Amino acid sequence: MVQGRRQYTDEFKREAVALLASSDRPLLQIANELGISPSMLRNWRNRSEGRNAGSALRPIPAPARIPLRTRGRKSSAFAARTIV
Repeated sequence: MVQGRRQYTDEFKREAVALLASSDRPLLQIANELGISPSMLRNWRNRSEGRNAGSALRPIPAPARIPLRTRGRKSSAFAARTIV
């Protein structure tokens, strides 16, 4: 039997973040008590603080910024640098 992805209400998310903010307990412990993953609780906290959990926190790796037409080919400048 395949289970679908669990959906949480906005109220649950707000209360979980409020519990994290008002408690001296670690994020991991609170997440375990609520039955959610620590990364999920961390993402909810970051979003509530105005931080976007995703691309704004991590730069795009260099290969993803290479234009599609040059992927898989080495440019002549790269080839010239590597040939000694």
